[in-house]
Amino acid sequence: MAELFKKHIKNRDYILDKPVKQTDFLQFTPATISGVVNSSESVINPTMNPGQSNMITVKPNIWTPSDTLIRLSNTKKYKPIFRGFADSVEIGDSVLITMIGGEGFYIGPINVGNSPTSVTDNNLVNDITNDKNEVTSDDMSGKSSINSNITHRNRLTKEFNVDLDDPTNTLKRKKHPVTGRDVFTDILTDMTMEGRYGNSINIGSRNIFPHIFISNGRDGGQTTESINDSSIFGMIEFGTISQHFNREQLDDIDYEFKLADESIADVKNSIKGTYRQAVGRGNSIGGEDDTDIDTTIYGFDKPQTFLNSERITINARKENLFLSAFQHIHLGSGNTMTFSTSKNTLFNTADTFIVNSPKVKIGSQVDEETEPLVLGDTLKDKLDELCTAIDGLITALNSHTHPSPAGPTGPPVAPFQPNAQAISSVKGALQEILSTQNRTT
Repeated sequence: MAELFKKHIKNRDYILDKPVKQTDFLQFTPATISGVVNSSESVINPTMNPGQSNMITVKPNIWTPSDTLIRLSNTKKYKPIFRGFADSVEIGDSVLITMIGGEGFYIGPINVGNSPTSVTDNNLVNDITNDKNEVTSDDMSGKSSINSNITHRNRLTKEFNVDLDDPTNTLKRKKHPVTGRDVFTDILTDMTMEGRYGNSINIGSRNIFPHIFISNGRDGGQTTESINDSSIFGMIEFGTISQHFNREQLDDIDYEFKLADESIADVKNSIKGTYRQAVGRGNSIGGEDDTDIDTTIYGFDKPQTFLNSERITINARKENLFLSAFQHIHLGSGNTMTFSTSKNTLFNTADTFIVNSPKVKIGSQVDEETEPLVLGDTLKDKLDELCTAIDGLITALNSHTHPSPAGPTGPPVAPFQPNAQAISSVKGALQEILSTQNRTT
């Protein structure tokens, strides 16, 4: 079986700066996939050989040349031509096949519909069964039933973004005749890798500023990544999150990205509310609050990374998890926040540790298992009043007289004087029961 065309080049002494007399060409032949090895239990992999993963069998289609040097066999298996990459294929997809050193390889599927989904082009799928080019449908049995009902998806597009594509206002702009928005004559396209079902990796840029977006779970008619995709991870060099996703809608209403803890119906506390306070930004108690907290949080336009999804799980399976920030760390939730450990919990702060809550319980969440805390200043005042009352009682006892048959008795010889001195000493030391570090309400 021949694998190569050999053609003599006349009147040409150099190819790629090397003197040659002839050149060799790989022949790529159009064909239609008839079988796919996607697991060890695939029908066309009876030996259950894992080394056959992503290999295919093919059959001719109407574009398969009759004089091809590759003689097609319905049992010959073809490998992906690239070692570390294989595109998603299914029965009925069109590919290009070739032979190298007796081994079969394929590239594809061919982008017949310019869509990452399964787009059937009958011109490429229909089989040639006789000289009259009659089409058979039986040969298509085994085609994936999953993809038969999927929504057609367009490829990702790169819409013009005036703020990011032309931040210095130097490019020539035009008004689009339909939308009325400013557009440019041309911008660079992005490098993209797209899956069948609305997922993609976008390695691109705005102006000279690079970005990477990994998106999963876009709607069928969606042609750009969205902050409201099922999951999206982004690395941005320049611009705010809202500038990169500036045409967002949620439930047919214009939407601008905001943190989830302030997206609930009844917000009582949030990162925005806490960060606005002076202490929340590392300043002293009584310092000036942030008067434009929205810009502080959402107006950040320098290098940043974000992850947005329904649920996010970070799990250090065998070792440690480290969260560190040069400035501040903010944790917020629209409902409950819990911290659990099987051993110790340690908080070290160099300045102030503040807990603002209507109710604080330490030791147990069951009232019957705990006792109320006392208020230091109030306790001191009450004990001071008690000492004063006791001291007055002792004074009265020390000067007390009472009637007798011989007449009134004289005052006692101050039998409670030592007690008075002890009470005075206790009263003078009451200030010592107050903590110089910790306070509560």
